[in-house]
Amino acid sequence: MSFKILNIDKFFNNNAFSYKEFYESQENGDFNYLGLESCYPSEDLPEGNKIYYSHQIPFFFPSKDKSEMNNFELSEQNIGFTEDKYKKIHILGSSDLDNNVEKVQIHTINKKYERQLGFTNWLSNIPLYNEYEAVKCSKAFTINGEYHNFNPKIWHQVIDISDINDRINKISFRNNPSVHIFCITLER
Repeated sequence: MSFKILNIDKFFNNNAFSYKEFYESQENGDFNYLGLESCYPSEDLPEGNKIYYSHQIPFFFPSKDKSEMNNFELSEQNIGFTEDKYKKIHILGSSDLDNNVEKVQIHTINKKYERQLGFTNWLSNIPLYNEYEAVKCSKAFTINGEYHNFNPKIWHQVIDISDINDRINKISFRNNPSVHIFCITLER
């Protein structure tokens, strides 16, 4: 088994992380697209700008610096990469306001294939779309304080593409600001 970790930081358009001192000084991240200023507590997350393993799959976990974006809301991103044959697409992500299933296009030189990508709400305790729990936090941050009755999650979703015999070179997402992607790794 080998992997290709995709560099997706140029697509980042959202800051989902914060620290206690930031929300206390009204500098919170804003994970929810409705401007509710809710976010993951950085101190509960894996080390930023480092390889992080979820269920034995390597991912490059994004920066936790307050001045940097660390995920992308789906907004018609087209992520190109070196053409190769892959079996699975591993994605760390979540959904902010509801549970969401989106269509994703997998591209080869001559064809497009469509797959479903489902993410359960980040505050839910039970995955609805066969995701794995990649990260579980002890609380949520909002502009109004800490909420310890929630355990925000980043989910590990797997898209099986083993039936695609061609070499793929691009993944395309639709527009849905409630779905957030933090990391993508391709499995050969």
